[in-house]
Amino acid sequence: MNTILSIERTAFTIGTLEVQWYGLLITIGMILALCIAMLHMKQIGHRPDEAIELFLWVVPLGVVFARLLYVFVRPSEYFYHWTSFDDFINMIAIWEGGLTIIGGIIGGCLGIVIYSIIHRSTISLGQSLDIVGIPVIFAQVIGRVGNYINQEAFGVAITKASMQHFPIAIFITDPSGVAESHYAEVMDLINSNGGGYWFAATFFYELAWNFLGFIILTIIFKKNRKMPGLIAPVYIAWECLIRALLEYIRLDAVPITQILCWTMLPIVIILGACFVWYRLSKVSYLKMKFLTEAGTISKVNITKFDAWNYAFVGKLLMPEKKISKIFNWLYSVNSKKIYEMQIYAHYVRVDKREK
Repeated sequence: MNTILSIERTAFTIGTLEVQWYGLLITIGMILALCIAMLHMKQIGHRPDEAIELFLWVVPLGVVFARLLYVFVRPSEYFYHWTSFDDFINMIAIWEGGLTIIGGIIGGCLGIVIYSIIHRSTISLGQSLDIVGIPVIFAQVIGRVGNYINQEAFGVAITKASMQHFPIAIFITDPSGVAESHYAEVMDLINSNGGGYWFAATFFYELAWNFLGFIILTIIFKKNRKMPGLIAPVYIAWECLIRALLEYIRLDAVPITQILCWTMLPIVIILGACFVWYRLSKVSYLKMKFLTEAGTISKVNITKFDAWNYAFVGKLLMPEKKISKIFNWLYSVNSKKIYEMQIYAHYVRVDKREK
């Protein structure tokens, strides 16, 4: 079992160029993520190749921000004592490991916003978030395999012999990415135990958690058509929860990551709940509006929520209300936006069948 980490970090060489497994796995993850995005883009009625443009915004910004946040919280390692160009190369050397998903989420979201603004008449921000969220969490699963090969992103020492086995623990011989405050302790354990020791396999915990998240998000995408954008808060909350918990035991943890995760988690949950209520309210309002205009409203095809919501929203839309303009924008259907008309058309079809 002690040879479980015997994989060389270099996958192959081309002349003097060494291709690392970490960089290769990131590339494979990106390609598979793009394939998933193209499939999902087709499922919502768009051309699959539109996902390529979306990813051309998301991936570069995601990688840049993921690296920036990683190096900025480690100034002593990346910014002090520069003596040569090699120090700059070390700062940008993502092929050797060193990306933080929180930074990647920030950069990726910026790319999604830019893409959605450019294509605002044909695809919503929510739909763009849905298209990206599932492929990203799948790519994270692939990326965690790179952590395994690099012997990084592991946790505290496992001293109990009955727990010194995979997947609870991993045998580390040549660690990387360990925080300075833990490095001496880790090396002492490795050197005093014949060149290796068992540590918590936190990268595998997150891999398993992300794979489960991938399955859940895929189900949400297939079953949910009323709430484009729901995947984003679910994904962020899912990721923040596991990272916040694992930071307690990871030996490369930095305080800012845990602070960001615990701060974002309740905010995302609250915003997600508000988003769900708003989407349910808008869909119900559009249904009632259609039935009222068609003169087919009855107790058979509406619920108590439909009636209450229609009256409640109607009050908010009254011209004398100072906030009426905001709610008119929130609850109206813009005929120039195809994705909004699809929601409206869905209820036209549903209620015609009910008749």
